Amino acid sequence: DESQWEWCSRVFLKEHAAARRATRRLRVWSAACSTGDEAYTIACCVAAHLVNPTAWQIDILGTDIAAGEIERAREGVFGERAMRLVPREYHRFFDKDEQAEKWTVRPTLRRMVRFQCHNLMHRLAQRPFDLVFLKNVLIYFDKESKRTALDHIAPLVCPGGYLIAGAAEGVAGLTDNFHRVKPWLYQRTSG
Repeated sequence: DESQWEWCSRVFLKEHAAARRATRRLRVWSAACSTGDEAYTIACCVAAHLVNPTAWQIDILGTDIAAGEIERAREGVFGERAMRLVPREYHRFFDKDEQAEKWTVRPTLRRMVRFQCHNLMHRLAQRPFDLVFLKNVLIYFDKESKRTALDHIAPLVCPGGYLIAGAAEGVAGLTDNFHRVKPWLYQRTSG
């Protein structure tokens, strides 16, 4: 999903930084985050492309229905296979253990990311997010379940905020709360 990461780092973060210059707050939700790969990649993107990220209040929430996956995400340890798709420029945010062939997330990223269990069929008790990633999960839902999940997610995206969905998620036409910007990108309407 290189185009999604390119948009996030080159367009979204630049626009968001300009719009939130006074508050310097960024909230991102990685829904159905599994072992945390996506949430930590978001943190890498922010650390690498947001000007002066330490001056910002950055809150990246990763959620998943599976408690075991959330525990693995909290550990922040990844094998060579997981790291092969991580851009080289982001490797600096991990400590590599050559002997164990493991990569551990550095504290710089850990401070940005938190994890909790959550079922998308229920409402998440959180303040709205500027950006929500919802990828590779709705493909397993039927139409009504997709609509329910999207109805729960929509109020958690700030007006003007964005939802990034997988191209095959089938989001189009299931919610009036977003307008489609790209096949995988939806912007929350003000209503």
